[in-house]
Amino acid sequence: MNTQINPLIEKKDNLYLIIISILSVTIPVLVSVLFYLPQTGKLGDLDVSFLPHLNAVLNTCTSIALLAGFYFIKFKKDARLHRTAMLISFLSFKSFSYFLCNLSLSWAANKIRRY
Repeated sequence: MNTQINPLIEKKDNLYLIIISILSVTIPVLVSVLFYLPQTGKLGDLDVSFLPHLNAVLNTCTSIALLAGFYFIKFKKDARLHRTAMLISFLSFKSFSYFLCNLSLSWAANKIRRY
């Protein structure tokens, strides 16, 4: 029985662990920033009252895609559909965080320009 680990797979796993680690730090930081934003629904001159609804929709899409991915790999044994569902869940999560980061950075840049 061959018990050697393929070095290519090990490098790929390390890459995934790095990505997961970065996301594990980034998400709580974004939540902390959102927690301390003013509760008026305005971010400077920008109305951000739609963000909780957008977050809820994207989180729902992410959850459904994660459950579908679990179903596809556990019961259907279809790696291609599982991979597609995981990609959809990752993209729906990242679309919100990308949007949120750009919004926060543009708000911060406008505040800095005023001073």
